[in-house]
Amino acid sequence: KRGAKGLPGTAKRGQSIHTAGLVFSVAVVPVGMTRFRERLPSLHHVERDYARQMIAQVTLIEKEFMATLGTRFVWLADEWYIIAEMPVPGKTHYEDFPQLEDGIGTIRLFLENAKQLERKLPTHVPIPVEATLVTAEMPAAIVQEFADRLNRIDGVNVNVCVVKNDFFGGDIHIAGLLTAQDILTQVQAFAQRHATIYLPAICLRDGVLFLDDVTLDEARLQSGLDLRVVGNTPRDLAEALGLIRSAAAGRSSSSGWMMEENVLS
Repeated sequence: KRGAKGLPGTAKRGQSIHTAGLVFSVAVVPVGMTRFRERLPSLHHVERDYARQMIAQVTLIEKEFMATLGTRFVWLADEWYIIAEMPVPGKTHYEDFPQLEDGIGTIRLFLENAKQLERKLPTHVPIPVEATLVTAEMPAAIVQEFADRLNRIDGVNVNVCVVKNDFFGGDIHIAGLLTAQDILTQVQAFAQRHATIYLPAICLRDGVLFLDDVTLDEARLQSGLDLRVVGNTPRDLAEALGLIRSAAAGRSSSSGWMMEENVLS
């Protein structure tokens, strides 16, 4: 990886440096506790007040690093802000998004992409569009907000099915750990579901396999549902729904929708 700005050994893009012993950035992620915790150390769930304290503490630490290293160096996972019921920081806060592979900053990028997409969305569609979007509990509010925006387009009717993670249980609420059995059970019980169901790609390995070893084709066959996989940006969804033209060939497609950390205990 590139060195963090201001750190010893920093290299320009394309340069090769010896990285042994260097730490370019740090992510602080709340551990998700499953229901499978027999004979394991006792841990506390992260609640709102604790999350707010953590945000305040890390904010002070970031200021120190900015003064000494020229970078924040440490970033909080998106979950902290959701649990704390606080808005995620602005785009500049994440600098060059060094922890994006761990999902940190994806909510901000989702919101920024939705803002950029605003002027490209039509006011109406000639053929009605109906779909159900599947997501987990943690990103539900963000996905619902975008669905509400799409529903302001004449002829568009999308809704959101929020799937609870019964497979892992505990406080696992992210889309990256949804299983086929939870999705199928709860989508089939979702009275408002539409014929077309969009799944976040982050819950599939290599685009075909769920965490409970069910393939996408098996899930389709078992349920009889029109299950489709979509990438992680509002643009990906708008393209899939046919609301805007697909980007030029060659644009790299995002591999997950609302990508998140998968840290379990």
